Amino acid sequence: MRSSRQKWAFSLIVAAVAVPLAVVSVAFACGRLATLFVGPQRVAPGAEVSGFGRNYTAAPTASTVDIHFNRRSGPVLWSGRPAPSGEIRPSFAVPTGVKAGYYTLMATQTTSTGAPSAGTPGRARIFIGTASQKRAIDSSAGVWASPSVGGGSGGGTGQTVPADVGVLAALLSAGLLAGGVALLRDDRRRRGPGALAS
Repeated sequence: MRSSRQKWAFSLIVAAVAVPLAVVSVAFACGRLATLFVGPQRVAPGAEVSGFGRNYTAAPTASTVDIHFNRRSGPVLWSGRPAPSGEIRPSFAVPTGVKAGYYTLMATQTTSTGAPSAGTPGRARIFIGTASQKRAIDSSAGVWASPSVGGGSGGGTGQTVPADVGVLAALLSAGLLAGGVALLRDDRRRRGPGALAS
């Protein structure tokens, strides 16, 4: 029967393996999010913007990528097929007759069954209005007024896990593994040869 020290040691070793696997799975999931970036990020009503996006599906059974204004079912400002690499490079005019403020652009795509393609929609935020209107809105709303520009299924940037998170996970994993091995060695030394065979 295993001692409590052995149980702790094996738990630490299992955790040491689980930590990097969790980080890799999160990095893979984040890496597949559809992204959308547009510029300029402040435009007058009716002005042209251009954009760039990644991680859309180029499969012939998938739909075109449609960029909607301010919601999934909003007016379509641009529609096109992604390149074989999954990239899009849209160019379109923003609507006229809208109130000055921040708006969301949503790049949607569906599979042959009509379900959203994995990782979509990509999202980007723009400000429509003059520079003085933007300053007035930003100053009245404070830090919440300037949403990040980018995109991703969850509204983030679609970037992978930062390098420093990977380094910390590796250090944590190494520490857990070292702790588990140290506990096993100490337990073996205390109980004598053949202690692990029980």
